[in-house]
Amino acid sequence: MFTTDDPAQLRGELDRFPTPMFLAQLRPQDAQFEICALNTANERASGMSMPHIIGRPLTELLPPQQAAEVNARYIACLKQDTPL
Repeated sequence: MFTTDDPAQLRGELDRFPTPMFLAQLRPQDAQFEICALNTANERASGMSMPHIIGRPLTELLPPQQAAEVNARYIACLKQDTPL
């Protein structure tokens, strides 16, 4: 879908949407998802700042149990390759 991994360019793409959005990618070294970008609407809604969360895994952004559940859900989405 996106042809760049530059956070500023990704943010520009996401800022076209008024809905809070973020991008995450799976890190192959530890099978954890990390945040790649979020849009301005997400910053306003969540109180998180993009420069402070880029490249950070979910385990650093959420309580341990919640991070494990979210990560497992994202992995299930990848494996199933259909909306869940």
